[in-house]
Formats: sequence, C-alpha cells, structure tokens
Amino acid sequence: MIDVLALSHKQGLINATVEHISVKKIKDKVRALLDHKKFAEELKKLGKTQEEFAEENDISDRYVRNLETTDKNISISMAYSISQVFGVMIEDMIVLVDEDEDDEANS
Repeated sequence: MIDVLALSHKQGLINATVEHISVKKIKDKVRALLDHKKFAEELKKLGKTQEEFAEENDISDRYVRNLETTDKNISISMAYSISQVFGVMIEDMIVLVDEDEDDEANS
C-alpha cells in the first residue's frame, strides 16, 4: 500500500527545493549539483564506507566514489533519497553553479 501522506510530503519538499533554487537566480543559468564535500562529510558522520553505503542503497560503489569526489548532476529523486539517508534537508546537499562561469573555467 502506498503511503499517500509520505508521498505528498516528499513531493512538497521537492517542489519547495525547486522553487528555492529557481528563485535564487532567476536571470542566470544555474545548475543544481550534489555537493560532493557535503556528501563526504555526511557519509563520514554515518560511519559508513563507500561500499557499505552503495550496497545498503542499491547503487554502485563506483557511483558513490564519484559522488564523494566531484559535484554531480543527479536526479532530484536520487538527491532526495540521499538526503533522507543522511537525515538532512535536500537543499543542504545541493550546490548551485553558474553555467556561464563553469563554461569559462572549462574553456
């Protein structure tokens, strides 16, 4: 049986986060990425290895290594799931990157 209240709460949090991110920089092109430093910090607080975290959350350990070493563009549902495992708000796991500055840095 689907828990409709939990599902609507989850959707509300996702909508609030998207609104928060989109209001922050309306004119600029911004990407919302998973903050790898925050991910590493929260993983350490849990006392889990990358392999344990990967196995317990049904994702590859290679993917977890990537999440811990570089800011990643991930789905909102994955970001939400990770934030729930860590017991933090989803917006605490997100870093905003100005696409124009990011493009210049990579040129």
